[in-house]
Amino acid sequence: MPNLITMSRLGTTGQWGNQVIQYAYIRTCAKRYGCDYAVPKWAGQYLFGHNDPAITRQLPPARETYAPTPYESCFGYPTPPSQGAQIDHDFIGWAQYHTSWYAPDREFIQGLYDVVSPERERVRPVIEQLRERGKTLVVFHLRRSDAGRMIFFLTPVTWFLLWLRAHWHALVEPVLYIATEEPALVRHFRYYNPVTMEDVGVPARGAPHGYIYPYGNRYHHLRQLDFFPDWYVMQNADIVVAADSTFSFSAAWTSRTVQEYWRARLSTQHFETVDPWDGDVSWREHLNDYPGIPGTQTDTNPIYGDYWKNYSARYPSVPLDPADIAALEKPL
Repeated sequence: MPNLITMSRLGTTGQWGNQVIQYAYIRTCAKRYGCDYAVPKWAGQYLFGHNDPAITRQLPPARETYAPTPYESCFGYPTPPSQGAQIDHDFIGWAQYHTSWYAPDREFIQGLYDVVSPERERVRPVIEQLRERGKTLVVFHLRRSDAGRMIFFLTPVTWFLLWLRAHWHALVEPVLYIATEEPALVRHFRYYNPVTMEDVGVPARGAPHGYIYPYGNRYHHLRQLDFFPDWYVMQNADIVVAADSTFSFSAAWTSRTVQEYWRARLSTQHFETVDPWDGDVSWREHLNDYPGIPGTQTDTNPIYGDYWKNYSARYPSVPLDPADIAALEKPL
């Protein structure tokens, strides 16, 4: 019987960005170590045309390990496994290793994430329209949904507005696209003529075929569940300015066009440039270590009651002052 690596939890361990990374991990291991792989059905089979072997035999688990952390163990930086250690095991983890581990297989990994029909016919015209509007496609990712606690901080609107003031004037015919689950936030960028997926004719319709939101759909709008157009635009952008989120990271990581990837950092309270192929997938900075930063934490997310009730915040949240946002909205 040939050597095999599986991930029976693909599609349920984290959301879309995590799944992109996990699938790349399984395929990279199989390629490097000359073994077979098998996974359950997942959205990538519809979006990218993968005909993956199904899991037909149960393997012993191989759980991911992490560097020490004062918080829950999975919040530490993950430790890449030794060569071939996952063979004939079922991988359990997020596979968010320092991307230098993945770098030797960069072209192979990027090739896993080329959209195919029928979704291609839906999303490719979006890029064509955006390119007609200007020469430099800038995408902001304002992550909301289940963020606002632990190492998943919210990126304040003011940080994005400050980035615009510092960089917008130097860009060549820039076009600003905003990816977010909360379209109401777009109004804060009105002076920059922002574009959303609805503006280019892609109304939210719910999850794509074959995708099951791992935490249920009860708290999520159609626009969040229909995530792929936003991800695809980030993957085909020139500059991505984003929350510390695997959703935007995975898009920049698999991109062939992104020239600059800026990621929000809690400890410095601004964006820093990151090389997606030589860096950590996440800063993993915990909100308990940086209390009182306005707009980075929320105590009222309804998801906390069901899913994160055991992760209590040490300090209360500090909301953004609307006056601070208003003061930055208009360009200098």
